[in-house]
Amino acid sequence: MRYVRITAILSAVVFLLVGIVSVHAQDASPSASSAAATASPSPTPEVFDFNKAYKDYVFVTDQYNVAHSTYVLARSQYFQAKTLASQAKAQDATAKMLIARDDVMKAYLVALRLRLSETDGVSDTTKQGLFTRIDTDVAFWKTHHDRIDSAASLQDLTSDSNSAKLHFPITETLSYEVLSTIPQGKEFVLRNQLADLLSQTKTKISKIRANGDLDTSESERWVLQTDQKLTRSQDKEIAAQDLISKLTSTDPTNTNQKKSVIYGQVTQTLVDSLQYLKEASSYLKEVLKRIKYK
Repeated sequence: MRYVRITAILSAVVFLLVGIVSVHAQDASPSASSAAATASPSPTPEVFDFNKAYKDYVFVTDQYNVAHSTYVLARSQYFQAKTLASQAKAQDATAKMLIARDDVMKAYLVALRLRLSETDGVSDTTKQGLFTRIDTDVAFWKTHHDRIDSAASLQDLTSDSNSAKLHFPITETLSYEVLSTIPQGKEFVLRNQLADLLSQTKTKISKIRANGDLDTSESERWVLQTDQKLTRSQDKEIAAQDLISKLTSTDPTNTNQKKSVIYGQVTQTLVDSLQYLKEASSYLKEVLKRIKYK
């Protein structure tokens, strides 16, 4: 009997989500209540946000690891014994492992969706497009999950596992695209903030120069370099967007590349873009030090 699983690929996906985790404490805001309600307060419902979705993801991943360990043991015992009892045990363990794996995929996609929804700097059009694709993908894993109980044999379960394996590249591509879009949105917000501050600084310098209050030549050089860094950052973002488009491309020259390799290139390009933003911020601080009291 041949068993098919995607443990290595799944582990890579687990690592991807860990890379985007950002835990923020959530403060509960008590609402106005009557005296009776104050005496017997009802529990505040937990907000289902990315932090909660990530906790759910960690929980179901732990369950999957347990189910997978049980599956590996049952598989080994079946190959050794070849009895009906060991076969039944292997079939049960395989079904539970596949169900747990589907739960991981659903939880992962839900967490990814919420992370995207909480990210500023991503256009509504882009978000809605990705939301639709995520919802469609979640529906696949739910349908796949629900049909496993109907499997009558190990052969049926192997077929179910194969169908998941065939679908997984779609989930993988979508995941990389969302994971690339999130930091891109954050950098877009930061760049706009710096650009607005730079514009205000230019106006301030112009007034100082016109009044003759201070020699602004050095500050103007810092401003020029800040402008250049913002431009280079934007160029890197455009390059990252070109790389992201390769993730979903059907061009054979792109499909031959591993998605993980392209994602790595996107990540590095966005890191370079962020570095330019940090340098622009540093230059702008130098300017502000010189003019803030003028």
